[in-house]
Amino acid sequence: MPTDSVDSQKHPTRYGLAAALIVACIVRLAGWAYWQPGPTGGIVSGYIQPVCTLSSGYGFLAATHAASEGNYGFDAPTSMMAFMREREQAGGRVDAEHPFPRTTEGFIPRTIHPPGYSILLYLMYCIGNFSGMGWLTTALSVALDVVACGLVYLFARNIFDRRVAIVAAWIYALLPPAIMTSLLFMPDAFHGFFISSILCLASYATARRGWMLIPAGAAVGFACLFRSEYLLLPGAVYVVMLFWRRRFWSTTGWSIGMGAATLLVLSPWAWWTHQAVGKAMLGSTAGGRTMYQALGEDTQNPWGIVAADLWSDADALKLGFSSPVSPEANAYYGAEFKRYVRTYPLRYAKTILVHRLPLALVPPHLTPVVRASSDAFSFGYYMRTEGLSRWAVIRKYPVKVLRYLWLPISMAGLSLVLLIALFVACLLNRRALGRAMWLLLPWAYTVGSMCVVKQIEPRNVAPVLVVQTVALAFVLVYWRDRRTRRVAAT
Repeated sequence: MPTDSVDSQKHPTRYGLAAALIVACIVRLAGWAYWQPGPTGGIVSGYIQPVCTLSSGYGFLAATHAASEGNYGFDAPTSMMAFMREREQAGGRVDAEHPFPRTTEGFIPRTIHPPGYSILLYLMYCIGNFSGMGWLTTALSVALDVVACGLVYLFARNIFDRRVAIVAAWIYALLPPAIMTSLLFMPDAFHGFFISSILCLASYATARRGWMLIPAGAAVGFACLFRSEYLLLPGAVYVVMLFWRRRFWSTTGWSIGMGAATLLVLSPWAWWTHQAVGKAMLGSTAGGRTMYQALGEDTQNPWGIVAADLWSDADALKLGFSSPVSPEANAYYGAEFKRYVRTYPLRYAKTILVHRLPLALVPPHLTPVVRASSDAFSFGYYMRTEGLSRWAVIRKYPVKVLRYLWLPISMAGLSLVLLIALFVACLLNRRALGRAMWLLLPWAYTVGSMCVVKQIEPRNVAPVLVVQTVALAFVLVYWRDRRTRRVAAT
């Protein structure tokens, strides 16, 4: 196994780490200048909508079907951001005297997503208006991803040694998927910072420092305010700790404390949702719709479910719900998802194994450039209009897939390299299960949880990049040591 060498002591790694952090900052700033991410329509507009309702003095609200036209007074979401720009150009902003929307008729408490990202956007809007909101939010995500590079170093050092740590820092600094993810104008841009913070803090919880699981739990809670999928991560960390610390009772006790810290950070959100909708929530009300709608990846499913937001919007309206992500709709779709799984367990298993797992294992991480190049080709279009599965589209239109999606395919190839490195690192550490579990379980938790609940989008599985980076660094150092020993022996 890699260990600190005499050379590494003579040449302190802090210089190499500082250089990695500087390079990480430069390449992310270069990517920012080239891609120029910022507020757009689609899902991003959903995070911006509560910025307007909060600025207007209405509170943390979300629009339903009834608010889509007349009560807005504008054609949302494009005109929502156009109105924000107009207010900025006029020297003002959205406020109680210039509200958006004009009334709150047709609005409900916003529980579709955890509140963290929208509140962050609201704070940035208060500081920098509409233009500043985009600039400051991206600057923060870039800065925190540079910090994540340093946290990757600390995590790898705690698990392995300084040489692996410095290689891991450099890999993360230059890793295209990490750079791309940090530039998304979405809460997913903070995945690298969140997961590296959690794992770094937890890796300090050695035999005499079990209390470090408490701040790790607080970090989980903070991450959950942005993305709900971190909620059960303390369970995976607990299993890692059992192998890492090899002390059952103290590990169990401190892990309970980790869970309590997570709940404590989430308690304001739970209190607000209880006050707003009568039910305390740790996550959001998008889960039911997401799980049910994702069953439509099986285009031949017997219930005629379609994996598209517009379909679930129309279905919820037909069923009499104000929104597909209202608390009532969330409960209904969650129950229907469970009923479908009980009724068709083999179809559900096939959906996971055929449609989701391959993409989760080798995600084709995207950039604005990739999205622009693939506008002329959409899997969703052919899946909806021709009733084809994703793999059937590839078989039917191989030339189009290669022509328009060569860059995502290349990114999937890079993901394959990272996946192989992960498994090789785990294999090489089979006699040091604590180290292997640090790499394997956070990866398995992310991939497994995503495959169970929804269709795979690369941004959803971005947290695996941290452990895969450390795994690749370990393999490279291990290979170099082995080669050096072999040369010395000859």
